[in-house]
Formats: sequence, C-alpha cells, structure tokens
Amino acid sequence: MLNEGRDEESLGYIAKLIIKQKDDEKKKAKLERFKNYKELPLYCNLFFLLFVSKSILNFLMLFFEIVKSIANHIPFMYH
Repeated sequence: MLNEGRDEESLGYIAKLIIKQKDDEKKKAKLERFKNYKELPLYCNLFFLLFVSKSILNFLMLFFEIVKSIANHIPFMYH
C-alpha cells in the first residue's frame, strides 16, 4: 500500500519532467526562429518595410481620392 503511493508520486514527477522538457524544446525552437530572423540581411528587412509602407500609402491615397470624389458630388450649402 505504501509502495503504490510512491509509484504514483514518482509517475507524477516523471510526467512533470516530461512536460518541462517539452516546454524547454518549444522555447529553444522559438529562440532558434528568432535568431534566424535576426540573421536576415538588412536589405530584406528594408525591402519588406518599404513594400508595406508603400502599400499603406497607396491605400491611403486611394481612400482620399474616393473621399474627394464623393465630396465633389455633394452640394454644399453656403451661407
């Protein structure tokens, strides 16, 4: 009877160790991905930033063109 309790405790301890090992492996994989991202050449990051900023700028210009064309069709009342 005493032996059964110890077996359950040791199984719980082993399960905790396995879970901790899996978590450590996940953390290590995330760290590796981060290191690989940091090792990208600078021009790749700049190209991505330029592409994103250019697409956002194009979207804003299109949005303001639409607003301007709608505003031109609305008759404003002058006092």
